[in-house]
Amino acid sequence: MLQRVPLFEKLSCVGLRPSRASDRAWSPCRRPALPGDCFCESHRAALDGLLFGLFQWELHREIARIETRNREPIVACPSCGALWAASQFLAREAEIRAEEARAEAAARLKAAREKIGKSAIGKRREARPLPEERQPAARPPGGGLPPRRD
Repeated sequence: MLQRVPLFEKLSCVGLRPSRASDRAWSPCRRPALPGDCFCESHRAALDGLLFGLFQWELHREIARIETRNREPIVACPSCGALWAASQFLAREAEIRAEEARAEAAARLKAAREKIGKSAIGKRREARPLPEERQPAARPPGGGLPPRRD
């Protein structure tokens, strides 16, 4: 007498494996299926890993989408390729430009002082002694302006 057997108990795995004959062909897996399943152990692990990976990928995309709404854009530095938040990059670039402008202004001032020092005005200034301390101008009593003379 024939006995009823649950569907997946005696079957082989329904998964496919790459064929040895061709790179484009697939061959059926000949391993026995796990009890109560239609896949062998390796195909079941591969399928579970794939589904779990897809779920994690979708979750990661959703988290990234939420974070990017709250985060400012990322900018790559054109000279070195370092990644910066846009506001930090712009602030740092402004600092660098300000430093360069200060250095350029200092160089111009130094050149102007040297030029004045070599001129006749500069020689007269060097010849005249500078006062040790400058005293503030005397103010009238009461600290206000002196009365007007008409």
